[in-house]
Amino acid sequence: MAVFTPIGEVGFKIGPVVLNMYTVPAFFMVILSIVCCFIVQLLFKEEYAGIIKEEDKKDDPNIVIPKFDVIPALICIYLWVVSCMVATNIEVISTPWSVVMYNWKDADAVLYNGIFQTASCLVSSGNSFLIGYTRIGQIEKRKQIIFGVTVFLLFHVFNYPWPFYSGPLDYIPEGKNPTEVGGCLPSYKWCETTVRVPFPIYLICFVFFFGVSFPFTGSPSATLYSQILGPRKQGMMQGIHSFGGSIAQFVAPILTTYLFQISGYKYVMVTQICTLGLALLLTVVFYKRLVPLKMPVPVKETTNDDGFHKI
Repeated sequence: MAVFTPIGEVGFKIGPVVLNMYTVPAFFMVILSIVCCFIVQLLFKEEYAGIIKEEDKKDDPNIVIPKFDVIPALICIYLWVVSCMVATNIEVISTPWSVVMYNWKDADAVLYNGIFQTASCLVSSGNSFLIGYTRIGQIEKRKQIIFGVTVFLLFHVFNYPWPFYSGPLDYIPEGKNPTEVGGCLPSYKWCETTVRVPFPIYLICFVFFFGVSFPFTGSPSATLYSQILGPRKQGMMQGIHSFGGSIAQFVAPILTTYLFQISGYKYVMVTQICTLGLALLLTVVFYKRLVPLKMPVPVKETTNDDGFHKI
């Protein structure tokens, strides 16, 4: 978003199509998605690795894939849903949130939050690299998940409107609009009793806490989910996993925006603290069951000198 800010709020038109700092990113992502579809179709070849096929079972009738444990699989799906929900919600409300908290006009809020999000993505990429190429990735997946969810919780705890923060928030002066000056809209009655999160806390949490928590929650939970399912074809179950995240990204911003408009960011934080708290609780309670599928040891029969079978 920050890259497209120079286009401005007014932008320009090409026929009936309006191109400005808000619409161009959407068009860009559509084009990028189409290009990615062609790349996947033309350059990638689908091959299954580590999957026990029907042919393998015919060759060795002793191979049996046991049923996977449903509860830990559902917990991993919930962890992914929560990760997608929190990430999308923060990205969605960051602009109106910073407009009311720091009196930034709309264009400045988009620019600054775009810069913060870019920095957060760099932190996230760095942590993903560490997970993939250093000993950090060898840490047990369950511990990584607990760490990631805890950092997610800290993000929301620090950004909760604690009474010792300064306040209340300021309203936009009469005769002005958000394109000229920031602040609360007249309809935001909750601003009269809402405090302002200190900017250094907001910045540190957005860049570092947000950048650290997602790779330590999303990546390990997805890997563990695949291990829980075991060496079977996982298309259906992986589809359910992805579907949960997609639904969260679709539904959560609508509910969050509504909550923000009627009550501010307090109950947005409360809602997400509760969902994250449940994720942490489930991970701790079912810690011993969040393990890869255990395959039975193949049984082989042999015959001794007396003609008896031994297993």
